[in-house]
Amino acid sequence: MTEYRPGRPTEREPRGGSRPAHGGGRGLFDHEQADPGPDHDHRAGGHPDDAYYDDDHDGYYDDHDGYHEAGYYDDHDAGYHDEHGYDGHGAGWPGVTESGAPSYRRAGRPRDPGRGRRRGVRRHPVLAGLAVIVILILVIAGGGFLWAEGQINPGGKRGPAVSVVIPKGASTSRIGSILASAGVIHSGTLFAYYVRLHGDGPLYPGSYSLARNSPYSSAISALEAGPKILTEDLVIPEGFTLRQIADKVATLPHMGLSAARFMAAATGGSVRSPYEPAGVNNLEGLLFPATYQVRQGETEVDILEQMVGAFNDRASQLGLDAAATKLGYTPYQVVTVASIVERESKLAADRGPVASTIYNRLRIGMKLGADSTQTYYLRLTDPTIQPTPAQLDTPSPYNTRTDKGLPPTPIANPSLASLQAAITPPATNYLYFVEINPDGKLGFASDSQGFVGLQQQCRAAKLC
Repeated sequence: MTEYRPGRPTEREPRGGSRPAHGGGRGLFDHEQADPGPDHDHRAGGHPDDAYYDDDHDGYYDDHDGYHEAGYYDDHDAGYHDEHGYDGHGAGWPGVTESGAPSYRRAGRPRDPGRGRRRGVRRHPVLAGLAVIVILILVIAGGGFLWAEGQINPGGKRGPAVSVVIPKGASTSRIGSILASAGVIHSGTLFAYYVRLHGDGPLYPGSYSLARNSPYSSAISALEAGPKILTEDLVIPEGFTLRQIADKVATLPHMGLSAARFMAAATGGSVRSPYEPAGVNNLEGLLFPATYQVRQGETEVDILEQMVGAFNDRASQLGLDAAATKLGYTPYQVVTVASIVERESKLAADRGPVASTIYNRLRIGMKLGADSTQTYYLRLTDPTIQPTPAQLDTPSPYNTRTDKGLPPTPIANPSLASLQAAITPPATNYLYFVEINPDGKLGFASDSQGFVGLQQQCRAAKLC
């Protein structure tokens, strides 16, 4: 007798009718006995999971505890067959076991050995690997985006302004490198890609003042607008020498100009004046004293060219060439006379008479005797020297006390008034001039007796 448990059948008939017993494997009925004995009663020590079923091939039910997807109490997915009767090969039923007993299996449905034993879904390893790769790509892309955003729009406050010079013809990559080196941005390579991607530009060369730790947009806007034209006034007083002008040029702030480079250009022949004689590479006397506006980025050569151009314009307006021919001198010699006039006379009223005195002495072959020429020579090596009488008598190409004629070059850059005086000197008989007044007033004489009287006045004013 099978034991009855309420709510659970003691035996089942197969759907559609009775089933014959079979002699092999586990099924609904055992081929030796239809009724399980007490030895196989789970309540008497059988399977711990199910008190009703036997799992040693001779009971009514298998080792599970209820209906599965179809049929009876087999541990597979179809009702009439057990794990021996239905092995997944072929279709239809009834089949035959090795002992010749019928084996019941459902037609046309292959057996899944793992069905009923697992609950999860088995993932394909290739798909799982692809999923990991995709996730990694997304993570890396996200990190790269955050890094790029931090470069394009850096956090924190902007730093102090720094000077940046973008040279002419610089590529976008070169500009990015310059900005990164100055600390304006943090990645020159990314900056170059950013500019190309956004189609920004053109980016103009020049000198800029840009804040450190700037966003790309700020740096690009500044470079697209072009450099702010920074200008400085260069004031060249009348009578300045070439060396004095060079020193003045070097004092201009934010320009990066050099006195040495200025002198090299002014005496090296890279810039020339039409009034400069062949074989002479010295622009002394041929630069016009004035106030010049120097723009940031201009070089020493640029400044020299402006000064030479200004002198040429004034000389042309005064008719230097024609006047020099009329006087019997070259334009360069007339400029030299003008430079001596500039250094010897302090008052405008004295410029003409001084020029006339110089020409009168030259005409008769008399030494000029101008202290200013020897002083110029001595100051070429010592700009601060105050010559003694002995030094003024030292032989040199510029000593007009000992040598006749004009010095080899002008000794200063003359003013317009001195040029005018040298070009159109008044007609006089003067051969001497001496300072007789503390304000710089000069006295003139046509002979030696008059010269003695001038010296007395000079001593009386304590000027000699």
